[in-house]
Order: sequence, then C-alpha cells, then structure tokens
Amino acid sequence: MRNVSYEDEIYLLTLVMQELDHGAKLVVQSSRFLDRFQADIAFVDEALSDYQAALCGNPQLPGRLQYLRSLHRVQIDFATFLSGLAHGSNALGTTFAPLRETLAAMERRHAGLARTVRAVLAEAGEGKPADQPVISDEEFRILLADDGATE
Repeated sequence: MRNVSYEDEIYLLTLVMQELDHGAKLVVQSSRFLDRFQADIAFVDEALSDYQAALCGNPQLPGRLQYLRSLHRVQIDFATFLSGLAHGSNALGTTFAPLRETLAAMERRHAGLARTVRAVLAEAGEGKPADQPVISDEEFRILLADDGATE
C-alpha cells in the first residue's frame, strides 16, 4: 500500500494541465514534442481515472471532499482541453487530427467521470463544485510555502 498525498498530486496534475494548455496554442512540428504531448495526455488520463477510483471508493478518507473538489476542477479542465484537441480548435488539435475519434471518446469519458464526482459531492451536501470558493494558484503556493520563507 502506498501513501498518497492527494492534495500535492492533484495540484501537480493542475500544473501539467496548464503546461498542456499553453503548449496546445503553439505550432509544434517536432515529433519529440508531439510524442511528449501524447505521453502527457495519456498520463493525465490514467492519473485522473486512478484518483477518481481511489477517492470515490474510500468515503472515510480524511479530506476526501476537498480532494474531490480539486479533482473535479482538473477533470473539467482536461475534458475542455480534449474537446479543443478533438475539434481542432487550437494549433495542436490540427496536428492531432488523426486522433480525433480517440480524443473525443476520451473527452466524453472524462466529462462522465466529472459528472460522477459532482454527484458524489452533491450527495455529500456540497452542492455544485463551482459554488465552492476557489483558491488561486498564487494563494495555493502561499499556503504550501515553508513557514520560514514567509517570515
């Protein structure tokens, strides 16, 4: 059994998503970077599925609802990103045109996973995740900063 820091790992997924989102706006022809994008997409796909299974399958986990809210935000971002790729609405999407069907299927799956998380949160009395206060990336970094560094 491994010890998982969901807060940190989901935050890292947020950073990977930001990198993918920024990179998708660039015109990249190098197979090195295209392979990297494909690997990162596969990584995020697998990680989100794994975290969802772990968090939805463990209702007694301390902090679970907070983790699910964070996971939900990343799931929505990923589904939106995949939609852009599948519909060719960004530079990278035109390059990945041969993978449109695969990307569209992946987008639908993650949109469904996000709906499942939203339902779990609603069942727990959380309402819509969007109704929850959102912590900016800068506030998140401050919260995670070493106490000695802020003095």
